[in-house]
Amino acid sequence: MNATSPSHAELIRNGDFSEGSLNWQVYDDVNFANQRCNVGPGGVAAQPISSMPAGRYRLSCRAAVVASGSPIAQVRLAVDSMNVVVDIISTTPDTYQSDFEVPAGTSNVQIYIEGRGASAWVDDVSLDFAPQGDELIRNGDFSEGSAHWEMTGADFSAQTCTLRMDDVSQTVAVPTIGYYQLDARARVGAGSMGRLQIKLLPDGSTFYVPVSASEWTEYSIDVPAILGESAFKVSLIRITGDDVEFDDVSLRLTAGVNR
Repeated sequence: MNATSPSHAELIRNGDFSEGSLNWQVYDDVNFANQRCNVGPGGVAAQPISSMPAGRYRLSCRAAVVASGSPIAQVRLAVDSMNVVVDIISTTPDTYQSDFEVPAGTSNVQIYIEGRGASAWVDDVSLDFAPQGDELIRNGDFSEGSAHWEMTGADFSAQTCTLRMDDVSQTVAVPTIGYYQLDARARVGAGSMGRLQIKLLPDGSTFYVPVSASEWTEYSIDVPAILGESAFKVSLIRITGDDVEFDDVSLRLTAGVNR
């Protein structure tokens, strides 16, 4: 299934300060020399964000404090009652980032660049969907044998999963609503047949593809998790025979949902 939402949702306006103070509200000791936001102790630059769909986001910036010592500056994102804080602590310019989840129904979002007890400069402030593709399956290449898999009967001696009895499975939490892709390589021996399957928990749908090729073949399932599902149960299943082999099982987010 193809996602209907964009993968890009940059929410900060003039985050590179190429237009000076445009879109930023300034309090106390702040200037925008050298196309960046320069804050002194107690200085604040703020920007309200009108809409923030549910999803997994990344707050990032490039920054440095002007002088070494214990005082810090920070970039702070206030999301309703939650605060996402990036502390600026080094005089060496560096890229800072923080990933976090935003629930549906968020109504009040504002970003602040705060000098607090330090003078600092901040540039390239960004608030966007977090990069997708984090692997959710543990030990999907079976390099650790049966670790993280619930099994009935299988052989992991070749760093693959060969089913001799029923099936093996792994249950993983759904990190965010969106669209996912389950991939695996598989092959079967003569007279054998298997299935790659994923079930949405607690009460969701089951998706599967039959495994019947005698040569290593790529199998893939597109999975929507957009109705409050809490977990995925991924199963490698033997239907007939005793020679159904799987490897390189992978489950990744392909697109967050824009609501």
